[in-house]
Amino acid sequence: MNQPLFSHRVLVFGDDTRSFLSVVRSLGRRGIEIHAVPFKKYAPALSSRYITKCHHLPAYDGSDRWITALMQLISEFKFDVLMPCCDRSIRCLDAHRTELAGIHMALPSRQVLECLFDKHETRKQAKSAGVPVPRGRLLTDGDTVDSLVQDYGLPLLIKARRSYVLENLEHRGEVTIVRHSAQLGKVLASLDDRDEFLVEEYFAGTGAGVSVLASEGRILCVFQHGRLKEPRAGGGSSLRQSELIDPVLLSSCRKIARDTNLTGVAMFEFRIDRNSGQWVLLEVNARFWGSLPLPLALGVDFPYYQYQLLIYGREVSQPEYAAGIRARNFAINAYDVLLRDMRNGYFSLKMLAADLLDLATHPIAMLLGNEKSDTFQLDDLRPAFAELFFLPMKVIYHLILLRLSAPRRSFGKNLIGQKHDA
Repeated sequence: MNQPLFSHRVLVFGDDTRSFLSVVRSLGRRGIEIHAVPFKKYAPALSSRYITKCHHLPAYDGSDRWITALMQLISEFKFDVLMPCCDRSIRCLDAHRTELAGIHMALPSRQVLECLFDKHETRKQAKSAGVPVPRGRLLTDGDTVDSLVQDYGLPLLIKARRSYVLENLEHRGEVTIVRHSAQLGKVLASLDDRDEFLVEEYFAGTGAGVSVLASEGRILCVFQHGRLKEPRAGGGSSLRQSELIDPVLLSSCRKIARDTNLTGVAMFEFRIDRNSGQWVLLEVNARFWGSLPLPLALGVDFPYYQYQLLIYGREVSQPEYAAGIRARNFAINAYDVLLRDMRNGYFSLKMLAADLLDLATHPIAMLLGNEKSDTFQLDDLRPAFAELFFLPMKVIYHLILLRLSAPRRSFGKNLIGQKHDA
């Protein structure tokens, strides 16, 4: 007979208000005791009522300090599952698979890490499975502004192959849309290791995500969403809508899941031209993803499904969910409107007025049941209030930095050296 769920403890790695907070709430609502290993000491998500205790491990520096501290925690609290919610924690746990052998971990296999945590390898994997991707390749030392513009046109994308590497977990490798030749020149001049970056053709269209839970290459559960709002210079979506599952997109996900023997969660990110019907795969996040609050709000409980798969080997049946329901991260949406678009040159009074009006409709849409909130949940209000409390300070801080650094800003440094933004 299985032990009751409330006797289990899970250690969740992360601190953001999207994937991490969703995992915490999902499992906490099931009576599972949640402990957290955050990167930030005062992140709003850490105020969740479902977190029993936070443990602050030493910064990962390649020595034994981090894994020694983690093993002491595991010995003391007897965690049943370790659940990383971001690339950084996945990289750390992957480096110590040997020491952590025998412990249930929501950790991608080495094969998945090699194929799906490297955008260049993901492109190769997709092409071998017959899944369309944008034209692109690794940058070379011989690439110039003129040659890249001639081959790929403008705008084009410059992508870091990996979001994080173990040797430098404080800096995130970014994806950037380059719209002008002068801008491209600055990017190329800033790159030391060009073979760590991709150039890719810009594919116009709207974003769509197909999220899955798989077991040994078989997809068990699927959810699809479409992006409605994202920074105009590119980046994560702050407003998205549930969609009916597209069988063509799902078929491409099944091919890659099968070929990589995927076990665990993943979100396949597509770009779709609604006029022509053409589409491409952009990347795969083989971990919990930023739009996770939407399926969770609609009853597609990916964290708990994975927990059951890890602990009991239970394979969930595909749940039904409503299409056309939106979810918004109000704080990130406001930050994009008030700062990010302005910082990247996308600003006009007309756009600002339209964006602010859209933000103002959020409470009404929630009352009408047409829109969900990533953070505002009646059973767990503190993270939302904490996020709103810090939002003005975050905007002011970044405006000051922007003003101080404006004369000597390097576009390339922003590309390869941005701090992690949960």
